[in-house]
Amino acid sequence: MRALLDVGNLCVLLGIAALGVACWVPSWSAARVARVENRALEVAEELLALVRKERNTAADEPLPAAVREASLAALRAACLGRGQPNSDLPAFETNDPTGPATFGNRHYLFRVQLRATQDGAAEPGDGARVLEVFAWPRNLLPPGRSVFCLAEDGKRAYTRNLIANFAGLDHAPPPDAALPRSESVDPANGSYRAANDERWLPLLGS
Repeated sequence: MRALLDVGNLCVLLGIAALGVACWVPSWSAARVARVENRALEVAEELLALVRKERNTAADEPLPAAVREASLAALRAACLGRGQPNSDLPAFETNDPTGPATFGNRHYLFRVQLRATQDGAAEPGDGARVLEVFAWPRNLLPPGRSVFCLAEDGKRAYTRNLIANFAGLDHAPPPDAALPRSESVDPANGSYRAANDERWLPLLGS
């Protein structure tokens, strides 16, 4: 009889533990997503600040290797100053001297691009074109999925990336990814649809 009671108590305890884990996991997962996406946004903000400081005639203008390395060092120092760990500081993902560099941390990729014209054509070498920083996930697995677009003219927007599924170097957001397909904007929250029907929303601070 005593053994049966012990087994019953053990089952109750296991049930309580399982319930506790089931309640804790969603909260832990949500906190991890927020941490990863907030860190990606911080990198994008610091990269944009660097772009504004070192503005060139075009995003794809070739830069000497020493300049690129100095820019990376400045970006890493700024991210470190925000409390990001050394193990997750951005580094070069691609560093082709003939085109724009792509940076990456553990979960996200980052690139500076010239904003496309409304017809989707981005013509390199146009010094009047607005530069935008895109941050997108390496893959569509947790913890990060959102895509961010920060522009030097102050535009800040993000998407939950539920339709375009931008991920990795092979499916990076193109220069027109954050352009509205029309001038219509939802007056309730400022959201709009891009050409591929992806829904973009303004970031706080826009």
